[in-house]
This record gives sequence, C-alpha cells and structure tokens, in this order.
Amino acid sequence: MKVKALKMYDLGGVIRKVGDEFEVSEIVGKQLVSLNQAEVIAEQDTAQSTPKRRPSTPKE
Repeated sequence: MKVKALKMYDLGGVIRKVGDEFEVSEIVGKQLVSLNQAEVIAEQDTAQSTPKRRPSTPKE
C-alpha cells in the first residue's frame, strides 16, 4: 500500500516528513490512516497485477 505522510513521525527509525510518499504493508497503512498520520495513495490490487487469461475457443 502506498501512503502519503500527513504528519512528521518516526517509522521504524526513519523520519517521515509531511508529504513523503512511501510503501508500507496493508496493516501498517491502515494503522497510520486510523491515527491520521497518513493517507492512502494507492492500494495494491492483486486482480490488476495478475494478467487475466482468455477462455480458449474450441477449434472445429
């Protein structure tokens, strides 16, 4: 999940400043959003990252 910092804070020894964009796990991202420390920019969608297969058409 990609998030954008809304406040300055320390995340795992790294100082995040207002406006920083960074990747975090879904759990950490949800925690940051619930604490109003970050907002979601993009969520990783497995359906979009996995190519879809077309059904094969039977040959006659």
